[in-house]
Amino acid sequence: QMQEMDPTQRRHHHSRIVGDEMESLDRSELDAFGEAVEDDYDDEEDVESEDDELYHDMHNNIHDGAKAPFEMTLNHSKILILVSKYGKAASSADQEESWIRELPLTVMMYEGIAAGVIDCDYAPKSAIISSDGICCRKFMNISQEAITLLETLVEEKLVNGLKLTTTEYRPVTAYQVSEKGMQFLNSLPNSLFQEINSFVYAPHAPMVDTELLHVSFIQDSFIIKTQSGYSRESSVTDIEDVSYVVSPHIPSCLLTPLAKHFRNNAHRAHEASVGMSNIRDKKFREAVRLSGVKVVVGEWVPLGANGIVQLNDKLNARNRCQGGLFSALIDKTPMDMCFRMAPGLTSVKVIDYKYVRHSNLEVEVVMPEESGIVQIEVLGLHINMDGTIYQGCSMEAIMNRSKDDVSLDFLARVLVDIQLDSNKVLHDLLTGYHRSLLDVMYMKDALNRAKYNIVITEKIHPFKKAMEYADRGWFENEIKQVLGSLQTAEDLSSEDVLILGRDGLLLAGPSSDQLEPYIFHYASLKCREEFVSNLFLRTFVLKEGIEKIHQIIQQHHTDPSNLNRIQSALSEASSNIFQIYEILDYLESVAILDIANLIYRHDSSFIAVLLLLWDSNRSIVFHDGR
Repeated sequence: QMQEMDPTQRRHHHSRIVGDEMESLDRSELDAFGEAVEDDYDDEEDVESEDDELYHDMHNNIHDGAKAPFEMTLNHSKILILVSKYGKAASSADQEESWIRELPLTVMMYEGIAAGVIDCDYAPKSAIISSDGICCRKFMNISQEAITLLETLVEEKLVNGLKLTTTEYRPVTAYQVSEKGMQFLNSLPNSLFQEINSFVYAPHAPMVDTELLHVSFIQDSFIIKTQSGYSRESSVTDIEDVSYVVSPHIPSCLLTPLAKHFRNNAHRAHEASVGMSNIRDKKFREAVRLSGVKVVVGEWVPLGANGIVQLNDKLNARNRCQGGLFSALIDKTPMDMCFRMAPGLTSVKVIDYKYVRHSNLEVEVVMPEESGIVQIEVLGLHINMDGTIYQGCSMEAIMNRSKDDVSLDFLARVLVDIQLDSNKVLHDLLTGYHRSLLDVMYMKDALNRAKYNIVITEKIHPFKKAMEYADRGWFENEIKQVLGSLQTAEDLSSEDVLILGRDGLLLAGPSSDQLEPYIFHYASLKCREEFVSNLFLRTFVLKEGIEKIHQIIQQHHTDPSNLNRIQSALSEASSNIFQIYEILDYLESVAILDIANLIYRHDSSFIAVLLLLWDSNRSIVFHDGR
């Protein structure tokens, strides 16, 4: 019957293979089902249309369906007034339109929150900053609530959104108040305008255009200044620290049977409660709490079997005295008696390894913190020859909250520490060659590269149907602090939910351990997908650099120093091209997931998840083009 179905019927039929029907299928029927689905992709002309249909079915917009009636709140009005200060639609053909870019608007929304004018929460999140031809990543205090309010204003046509592309080929959005929005502003009381004016103009200055605050990015900081000369540094990049205690964790599916035991810091959980934090806004509005939380951050780096062999040799994995303290410092004067270095070391213990395939390590991060802040940070580190790298931990306590009462607001701040420290740990362990590949890939900003967050929890409070967490409000805004923009949410069973976001996933329920192999397979592909996306943009930047070299060559006679400049630029471009080709060689290895075997081996309630993972895997392999 499966073979007689057309591709569309067969793909919709997979959702019906549950319960008693699953038990009635024998192994041969499952194999036939898997082969039949794979055969649908043999005809290249039908691949794209069928794949789009399946992708829409399984990754449908999380907010599709009837929209709730729009209610203009006080915060909506304040965001609208804020946008109007910098961007307005032209009222006639003779006027110029003004727009405010997304990143400066995000900074000004944070300033409004810090001033107590806009009533929203914020949390640290990695953001891409393009300035003066340089593209880098910074962690910023970003309010997901304020962004949701802005998106709602765009949907209601009160604000216009304009899509742009930077010189680094990064997409950005600019905003302005529409004509409809201007009409609505006329109905608002003056008191709201006065509240916004209190933080968008220089202190104790007249409310004129020359005193309106503008945001610029200068020397690694956001500077808020006016045309009249007032200037100050914004605290939007001052990431708040919390006290916490974690134990190292690596999923059991990535460990060998002979692996040593990780240390357990549960007995030190009380130390977090006596520690301090530097959080400025103490009044969090908590919508979601988690119990029994394990956090893993993942990424993909060009590594290979030779890289694993070098790492295991560096760790003395085959010797009696394994691990030790590590640093990326290059000893340029080995005959000198002593040397000095900045504080911060990485202590490594080998848990298990396969000489040419992987290393599983216990890593203790020793970094100085502000006085009073206690951070017991010991991570599990999995490094695989295919380039997949995971660093994970089990939450024992954050501040005065136990492991059974974890706040997402606190967890978002812990994740920033884990991501930054994991970059440093890997920087200390990788060879100079692999560090150079990352520097080329991320244009010498590798220590701030993004990671994929995997949050696995035994319980989520309150427990709801998966789609109820995507409420465009309280629940969704809080989850977005950790996962980024939500893409889909699925009920795996009556007790298990899976929420997928742009920057991570959350798996909650008692069956989470059984799903770990497939969740981490999916995560490895997402990490690779993020890397390929960055590589794609990197090639555009390289192409633009070569075009600039060509322009200098055309004008070589105008400046005697152009010859040296051309030679240096060509040498750098040639080196970058060579290294990018090497990175492409590392990308060739893609793991294949056998969907028929997975369906046969596991309970039918997990089929939707397995098909979701299989679809992502097949799409990435198909688009790889090799």
